[in-house]
Amino acid sequence: MNDLIIIVVWAIVSYLVGTISAGDLVARTAGVDIRTRGTKNPGAANIYRELGPKYGVAVFLLDITKGALATMPLLVMGIPTWGRLVAGVAVVLGHQFPMYSKRPGGTGMATAIGTTAGLAPFGVLGGAPAAILTLLISKNSGYTGAVLFVVTALLVGLFRQDLVGALGVVGVAAIAFVKARFQYAGDSTAE
Repeated sequence: MNDLIIIVVWAIVSYLVGTISAGDLVARTAGVDIRTRGTKNPGAANIYRELGPKYGVAVFLLDITKGALATMPLLVMGIPTWGRLVAGVAVVLGHQFPMYSKRPGGTGMATAIGTTAGLAPFGVLGGAPAAILTLLISKNSGYTGAVLFVVTALLVGLFRQDLVGALGVVGVAAIAFVKARFQYAGDSTAE
């Protein structure tokens, strides 16, 4: 099958996978409508603060998995980085703007992090320790994500000389950060 056809079909499927709100589903298992609590975002950080670590970590891992599912299989199939980036952007946009829901999606930070597994697997292995250290020190998920994306992009750009991969990591990060900026504008409860 032609790579372009695979990429287009995979991007559509990735968008649809992105629309599944792990945060809403996990919060419902706790009997809570997370859209009425804290920042009202169905993301891992809000759920962690409002419902506790086991729920927040579950959402974080599920959202990362969504991002990885969009890009990792294409990596295994040998699809070029630009094709994996198309699927990565699609899953993040699906997470942020689900077409069938009247409620807005989350910022897509964890989903964007997951996309790096298929966009820049070498870089994310180096970026993860820096991100974990940042989280332990700052306790801020936004800073942690920023460190992961920057270190990953630098490693991929410098050591793998994969400009598309490095810019792709920065691109999906920018999509998540822009959504967060607009979503939380004027909200003092957000990070």
